[in-house]
Amino acid sequence: MSTWTRSTSMGLLFIVLAMGRAAGADLADALDTLRAVGPEGAGNEAATVAWQQAAQVDVSRVPQLLAGLKGANPLAANWIRTAVDAVCERTLRNGGTLPKQAFEQFVLNTDQDPRARRLAYEWLLKVDPAAEGRIVPQLLDDPSVELRRDAVARLIEQGEKAVAAKQTDEAAKLLQQAFDAARDRDQIGTIVKLLKDLGREVDLVTHDGLIVDWQVIGPFDNTDEAGFNKVYPPETAFDASAEYQGKHGKVAWLKYRSEDPAGKVDLYKALEETLTRISEKLQERDVVAYAVSDFHSPSEKTVQIRSSTMNAIKTWVNGVLVDEHNVYHAGSQFDQYQADAVIRRGSNRIMVKLCQNAQTQSWTETFAFQLRVCDAIGSGIVSAE
Repeated sequence: MSTWTRSTSMGLLFIVLAMGRAAGADLADALDTLRAVGPEGAGNEAATVAWQQAAQVDVSRVPQLLAGLKGANPLAANWIRTAVDAVCERTLRNGGTLPKQAFEQFVLNTDQDPRARRLAYEWLLKVDPAAEGRIVPQLLDDPSVELRRDAVARLIEQGEKAVAAKQTDEAAKLLQQAFDAARDRDQIGTIVKLLKDLGREVDLVTHDGLIVDWQVIGPFDNTDEAGFNKVYPPETAFDASAEYQGKHGKVAWLKYRSEDPAGKVDLYKALEETLTRISEKLQERDVVAYAVSDFHSPSEKTVQIRSSTMNAIKTWVNGVLVDEHNVYHAGSQFDQYQADAVIRRGSNRIMVKLCQNAQTQSWTETFAFQLRVCDAIGSGIVSAE
């Protein structure tokens, strides 16, 4: 090969490498611009240009686009997602294919954003339907609830087939696996019914991390709903042997364990001994009550405190107010309220303040709450003691 030819070849190689680096930098810059999009149209003009750049990249760059979804706000994520769709649609329309191995690796990379992993999975199935059989069985303990759902659905289907075939033990085994992994309430409800139909016991309290052991005290006064912001003695210090002046007389701490299968703590029932002694009504209105539980953890960690109630509620963890909702009888659903909290290694004190108002309609008779400790995807965390 002549000197001129070698020189020319080397020059072309450097140009190609330089173009690749430039393209990479251009895509990185475009992603930065898309990720900067904010509410009320902030950054939209620049994002329009950046989107055109992102949507024109080669399909081999899609994993980089997908990675850009990590930490992106919902508006920015929408821009990036549509760019991914544009690249994949253009590639398939022009007779090309998607980088199946790269997409599959991305789907199984739990460090990536769950939205991006789901998007990669959906596109992968378009060109490789058999990937479902390879991937889904690996998702049973996945940190993405949406991807995990597919694995749970697969086990439910297998369990139902085993039920139909009268393979009771195999069905129970499959459904128990599905129950342990399930995080969506509709799937949990389906599995619970199937297991109960098989005569199997189901422990929702442990599965969901519901707290059922409490010490309770009350009633205190909530006339005119003033008790929500009034600081009663239990808020300043906890003394299990203390007595305080309540709404009608002296009140003391009582131990209470909820036997409700869904972990509901009925404070009228919990305070029945006190209400019988000092009140004419077992369903007293205009009252405040407190519930305290000690939660033990082997390590310090950030958890979620999730609660539901028809009543006004405040929640503290180790004396720190983590959640409050001054709302009465507006409906209740599982995981209605969610708040992050830090629990320390060892013992942690969780305290709930619940307020009942003066309403007397039939739907206002509930004075109860449900509270659980879980991780960010709803996996129950139980006390170590």
